[in-house]
Amino acid sequence: MGFSDGISRAFVYFLSALWIWAMYRLGVFLHKEYRSKIKILAIILGITGVLTYMSWSSLGTHVQNDDEPLFGSGGDVVRDYKPGLAQKNRAATMIFLLTFLSLAAGALQKDDPSTKTRNI
Repeated sequence: MGFSDGISRAFVYFLSALWIWAMYRLGVFLHKEYRSKIKILAIILGITGVLTYMSWSSLGTHVQNDDEPLFGSGGDVVRDYKPGLAQKNRAATMIFLLTFLSLAAGALQKDDPSTKTRNI
């Protein structure tokens, strides 16, 4: 393992930690915005399901010749390699677990009794 491999691996770990933190903060926002735990869980499962499916279906591809990203044609989707079903499922499971657990940890926390307001 060379120096550049170590740097790229550290960058991937940093991005993973940033993703977990962002999903946790989104969960905290959902906790403050909605009080129904069923509604929060439905939103969490929806977000997680969409992100997992998008990563599962686009594994091994990238967009090329995307000159006008806002209003352009979107470029050409190029297949880098053809992942097997087990590889796609393993990557999707990792995305699902990281996203769902960090969202749930932020959204399903207990209320702090000192921040509640009393109606007098």
